[in-house]
Amino acid sequence: KAQNLCKALTDEYNKALEKVDVLIMPTCHYKAPKLPAASLLDDVNELLTEAFSMVRNTVASNSTGHPSISVNAGFSEGLPVGALITGRHHEDATVLRVAKTLESGPRPS
Repeated sequence: KAQNLCKALTDEYNKALEKVDVLIMPTCHYKAPKLPAASLLDDVNELLTEAFSMVRNTVASNSTGHPSISVNAGFSEGLPVGALITGRHHEDATVLRVAKTLESGPRPS
């Protein structure tokens, strides 16, 4: 069942990438959290839940095999904001060019 879902996800990414060269989305869907309290470090389940909630946008390309990179896109309230750039299969160079352009451009404050 999981393999079938990966195939469906891959098909959707491929469909979206027929219309554009790359997809750009937030790397993480919320602002960077504060470091966990020492008490949280003792609760492995809570720590793993917190850690895995940060990768919702990044795990898709791990499953589909699309080249992706995360670069800093600026800051919000002093916290970094990442941009996840995903491209077509075998078009890693395009993803890297877009990443370089984004990193080299002016930064909004």
